[in-house]
Amino acid sequence: MSRSSSFHQPAGTLKSLNEARQLLDDARRDLTENRERAQLRPSHTFSPIPGFFPRTAELQAVERALEEEPCFTVLFGASSVGKTALLRQVLCSDKYHVLHFDLRIAGFADLDSLYMSLSQQMEQYFATIAKIEGYGEFEKEAWGFKHDRLNVERRIADNTGMAQIRTSDIARLMELFQSSLLTYRQFVPPSPNSQSSSTASRDSISSQANQSKPKRFRWPWQSKSPSDRARKPNANGSPQDRAQSAEKDVPKPVKKMPVFFIDEAHKLPGLIQSMETMKCLLDSMLVLTKQDRLCHVIHATSDPFYQTWLRQLNVMQHCKIITIGDCSKSDARTFYHERILPRVPERLRHSLSFERLYEAFGGRLVHWQDYITDYVNANGQLESEHLVK
Repeated sequence: MSRSSSFHQPAGTLKSLNEARQLLDDARRDLTENRERAQLRPSHTFSPIPGFFPRTAELQAVERALEEEPCFTVLFGASSVGKTALLRQVLCSDKYHVLHFDLRIAGFADLDSLYMSLSQQMEQYFATIAKIEGYGEFEKEAWGFKHDRLNVERRIADNTGMAQIRTSDIARLMELFQSSLLTYRQFVPPSPNSQSSSTASRDSISSQANQSKPKRFRWPWQSKSPSDRARKPNANGSPQDRAQSAEKDVPKPVKKMPVFFIDEAHKLPGLIQSMETMKCLLDSMLVLTKQDRLCHVIHATSDPFYQTWLRQLNVMQHCKIITIGDCSKSDARTFYHERILPRVPERLRHSLSFERLYEAFGGRLVHWQDYITDYVNANGQLESEHLVK
């Protein structure tokens, strides 16, 4: 009877077969991606640049901005001035968990590629957090980005020739990111002996919350208030106080400040090509910083018109601006004597002049390095026009 009904309803049978095939393809894709992910070494912080020349004032400016409440920061500086190098030097600290997008990479061609990269890296971002001991529940947050991306891919496949990524897709993606960051901020890392006293500590926390005023959230490394510093555990206190003090001494996994960093951000308008979508993305970043204080957002740019463009979208007044200029002449002289001359053989140094090099390159240290590399490779036989180039 079932056999005859299947023959009488071929359309339904074909639909069921297609759905089963789709489920099988999804399962195969999941297995493949999990296998590839297991082979990749996740990287969520910068590594410092070898031989980085310290620029104390600029480093302190960036560090101060990141130690304050999460905000939307625009890091401006001319090309090759060292913006990315400074950020890499600061963000390589264990205090930060970085989500980095370099729009100079050729893979970013349009809004579709930008959405797919954002979704994939956000998924990887929380998958990496889930691998930390005690943070396994963040695997669910990672899968949320994957499921959303698969739904968008299916819609695009079913509507060939129509509009691809929509503004609503970007809005939904940023809402997912906001929700996951909020979960991360509210998450309390478990301590090694938390299982034995979880019920008691939960009751204690709830009773304290009902009796005290809500406190402002602080990340682990932010400075404490004077009243918090004044409270010290009493060594001669009750056994419960001593137990709580001993529990505090047990090291816990430290939560890191999320940082959403976009390099060469002035290329965003050319990629998105939709004022509505661009405004949606920027407004979402303002919610992450100005409203919810969930993470730092940094846009690095060498285009002075980008600030004007942000001002036209009513975003610039909510941003913090840090301008990175060329190195001073004194810093350049130190760099010349400590980093440049040791790279040059003794027999070639007589032709070098600090004043001449500074007149040609100013405080752009990267140009000094490039010139010296060419100078040494050419055995000191560079034409004078090379300095002009």
